[in-house]
Amino acid sequence: TEVVQRLNNLKKRMHGLPTSGPFTAVVTDIQGWTALCAQFPELSWKVLSIHNSILRKARWNNFGSTHETEGDSFTMVFYDAKDAVAFCLQAQQMLSMQPWPSLREANSEEQSTHLMSSFENPVSELVRKKSCSNNSFAILNPLSISRRMKHHSTTSASSTCLDVRVRMGLASGFLVPGESLHGHPTIDLAKEVSDTAAGGQILMEGSTFSAIKDVLGELGTVDAQGMHLDRLRMRRVFSWPAFFLCRFIAPPSAASEDAVVLDMGTYTKSRPDQEQKQTRPAPNSSFPARSSRSFLLTPLSPKLSLTGYAQKSASPEELHLYQVLSAAGAERAKGWGSNLRLKSRLSLKDSLSKGYFDAPGTLAAPLGISKSPADASLPLVTTVFASVEQARVFSSKDMRQVERGLLACASKCLDQVQGDGYLCRVFGNLKLMLCFSKPEAALAWSCAMQECMMAQAWPRAALKEPFKEKRDQHGNLIFRGPRLRIGISQGRPKSIQPDHLGRADYHGDCVNSAARFMEGAAQGGMIVCEQDVAMRAAEAWAATQPSAEPEQALGPTLHTVHSWSPFQVPQSYLQVQQQQQQQQQQQQQ
Repeated sequence: TEVVQRLNNLKKRMHGLPTSGPFTAVVTDIQGWTALCAQFPELSWKVLSIHNSILRKARWNNFGSTHETEGDSFTMVFYDAKDAVAFCLQAQQMLSMQPWPSLREANSEEQSTHLMSSFENPVSELVRKKSCSNNSFAILNPLSISRRMKHHSTTSASSTCLDVRVRMGLASGFLVPGESLHGHPTIDLAKEVSDTAAGGQILMEGSTFSAIKDVLGELGTVDAQGMHLDRLRMRRVFSWPAFFLCRFIAPPSAASEDAVVLDMGTYTKSRPDQEQKQTRPAPNSSFPARSSRSFLLTPLSPKLSLTGYAQKSASPEELHLYQVLSAAGAERAKGWGSNLRLKSRLSLKDSLSKGYFDAPGTLAAPLGISKSPADASLPLVTTVFASVEQARVFSSKDMRQVERGLLACASKCLDQVQGDGYLCRVFGNLKLMLCFSKPEAALAWSCAMQECMMAQAWPRAALKEPFKEKRDQHGNLIFRGPRLRIGISQGRPKSIQPDHLGRADYHGDCVNSAARFMEGAAQGGMIVCEQDVAMRAAEAWAATQPSAEPEQALGPTLHTVHSWSPFQVPQSYLQVQQQQQQQQQQQQQ
């Protein structure tokens, strides 16, 4: 297998630019290059020379070809998406370790000339030192070399050195035989993704993520010297000497890290003649009453698969972005957060398409190699599990239609609670997992979902038994269509880590409790939660309505009711309770 891989790599170098078939384009750009040239013209050409040499070395190591250059911008093409991502990871690590010219050399011709004549690449210097040393366990520790290179760069660089950051964007496409790369839509898409990134950030679109999501282990071995598959092979050796060496000589966490991929959200491209309408409620608006039927919807058909977010966009008007980082530098992603340099014609698709850092607690949770147990620094979160009761009666076709309607309701209800919610996962049996920062937002979304499910336009199969329409003795609609079982629990998660799709995944007792409430306690149309969660939500709702009476704000004996369906308890329910109490008093007399 290794011989075949080397032959394929030689073919990539011999063929040069691709003429047909799949390919991946990478566009790089120095952040603030125009301002740097205007402010320090003497240093700009030195920075550009170092930048170009680093990118060319990383491109050669990862079997790419240069399509075009324009000033500080490079457009490179790779046959394999894995090679393109490896190029970006290696180049970013080399750029971060590079001792850039100092600002004090801007007006000194002598010092600047000495800099270019005595410039030494720290990567090449370390390779030379490594070949002369007999440090046998350096191969076992993939981070040992990176740490030494980082120390070398930080000690040699001055505090007044230029801060050069390069943004990179990747896009994958297909080249038809006879088609030219100039003006290809994939090249234009890579430029658009690169413009969205910040300096030092690597962004890619959905097709590229689909191609590399199964090789994150190999990409995790990439450092400033390139990809080291020998480290990956050592993980798979299950003999006791290798286990002893990896366990006691090299740190165990350093040899088991994959590249980190984060979902940054799905965005839509608005047309020039299309006006986008915002339908979010006012910040001070109260929650809608049960009698208001403002949830009449049609399926939005969001592009979600039965196991999670689909990686390919539904149309060219959608852009699904992902961020990739090395395990050692994953914490850098918190500095950027969910902020992207979006153009005016790009907007978030819906409330279900938020990025990783829009999830509660993700900025406080560790990323990458620091997988320590959660402590008090992680905030309290409210986990919600919702599933359709008797979902197995649907055929595969009907289940897809019901899933589209379920996700349409979830998106609209998140808008009703002012966007405080994050969709963690969509399971294959019409089950959702969401996370909220406030318990009142979780309960408001759950109650709104029960109302929205009755007003949704369902297929015929979802309106037959056992999902037929039902009304109470007063003629109020109580059931129509699929019925949701919802479980809610609040607590401090033990860990928050990106899953295989880059979405935020929560682990802990609060997650297990919410799942148990849904599976073991709730029935169709019911919401089950702890008493403390219900009381906190009731107090928050009462605070927003100081003029309302306690019964109308808190509902019927909320301190003893642990599960209920209506968003806001109707007056008819209170009247029925009073009539029952009067009948009991008459019978006692």
